[in-house]
Amino acid sequence: MLALSAALALAAAAHAQELPTFQESATVLIDRAVSGDVTASITLQTTSGQQIMVPARTGAMLTGDPRVLSASITNKDGCGVLGVSERACILVNTRRMPADSGISAIRESARASADPIAQELNGVFETDARFHSVYIHQDGGLGELLGTSGSVSGKGVVSVVYAMEPEATPFMYERLTALLLDERIRGAGGFYDAARTMSFLEGAYATVSIIKGPSGLLYQAQVAVLHPGAASAGRADMLDYAGVDVIYRSRYFDGQLNPLSSVFHAFVLSSEPVSVSAASPLLPVIRTGTDVLPADVASAGWVLDDTDPQQLAAHYLFGPKGSVSGDDLVLYIEGAESAPAQADLLAPALIAAAAAGAALFYLKGYRSKK
Repeated sequence: MLALSAALALAAAAHAQELPTFQESATVLIDRAVSGDVTASITLQTTSGQQIMVPARTGAMLTGDPRVLSASITNKDGCGVLGVSERACILVNTRRMPADSGISAIRESARASADPIAQELNGVFETDARFHSVYIHQDGGLGELLGTSGSVSGKGVVSVVYAMEPEATPFMYERLTALLLDERIRGAGGFYDAARTMSFLEGAYATVSIIKGPSGLLYQAQVAVLHPGAASAGRADMLDYAGVDVIYRSRYFDGQLNPLSSVFHAFVLSSEPVSVSAASPLLPVIRTGTDVLPADVASAGWVLDDTDPQQLAAHYLFGPKGSVSGDDLVLYIEGAESAPAQADLLAPALIAAAAAGAALFYLKGYRSKK
């Protein structure tokens, strides 16, 4: 799978390759390995603080502290950590430092970094989140499979939780995007409108994340929804998981030649080998080492990375299409069904990191054509 640290190289490399800083993506995570669930998400992400308008001072606070990994606001039930229920949260994820010995020292050090950031984010998000708890992650869970463990979740990460009254997801999505998202993007439809539709699904939650990497910050606005026990299905309809009949590309890209700006990702994680086929065409690929890249980024269809039959990745390229519907986004999965469900904390930051990692695939694909 794509490692988060490598994915965040997108910040500098995208500029060098003249890629748009803004991308819209949809991701479906089919987890047959741990939980037996399917998580669908729609993400608007950018490396520009002018498209998701987080003040420069806020970004400087995150980049200026080597302990801080990411920060997010979410109304996900439980906020992705134990001990929280029926609350929305601001989460500041920090790195556990070797010098911190003992639980008290770990908590105090994490809060020293997180408290000023949480106070700053209360101002940015117009919220009143108060300190709730410090959660010390003990294992990687899905983070290990996604290649994000130790970066935004799992062993070595300490989450400082600030809780508040939850907002209904449709209201939260509208409010935060009105505050933060460039009005040209909000008025251009596309995945933004699809996320709005998804926000009305039962169990949907909204998250805004700022993820720090070696090359800069990645800003994300996202809506996600969990489909419990759905991972064992042999037919996976990506649009059905997202709650939409058709998904359109944003008009924000009209008049631009940006075949990589609107993308769709599917990940199948399994405890046993599986295979994936698609109803729509599989595009030819170029295999270079561990990378599987599209041979032609301008065509519509799926690019399948089956290098590891227990961690399959499929990426749908829109090519010249302005929208996709019907069987174009259907996958068929053959092989072992999901293992008995196990408890796993699917933190909002982890799903955000998976979307960030998927972005690197497209950057590599673009480079392969240069």
